[in-house]
Amino acid sequence: MRIIDLTLPVVTGMSVPPAAQKAGLGVETKTVSTHKEKGIKVSTYSTVIHAGTHVDAPEHVFEGGKSVDQTELTNWVGFGKVISVVNKKENEPITRDDLSSSGKIEPRRMLLIHTGWSDRMWGTKRYWDSSPYLTKDAAE
Repeated sequence: MRIIDLTLPVVTGMSVPPAAQKAGLGVETKTVSTHKEKGIKVSTYSTVIHAGTHVDAPEHVFEGGKSVDQTELTNWVGFGKVISVVNKKENEPITRDDLSSSGKIEPRRMLLIHTGWSDRMWGTKRYWDSSPYLTKDAAE
């Protein structure tokens, strides 16, 4: 078994979705006390929910859907398959054929679609505006 860490670093001024940018929302971290000053480091963290590494709760896209705290943790951890589509370019669709070309996808298994996009574009406007995307048939 291999664990794949999908997290991105959280820093003040990090990249946030365009709608959050337009609303003047972002990410701010601030050190309140240090080890040298008080023997303990304490920081604050303020963010728009859709910044950095996160999951979209069903309530984000479905009226009456569950919030993250109402979903089972087992929904977010498990065995799966990694499919690489790093050859996809900006605004290029990821299709069902792209996904099925890597062999059978087992039911109720997680699927990690590796676009390489974070490695290439994290922190840029293009990260949000020009990423490869799933077609409807690929999502289904």
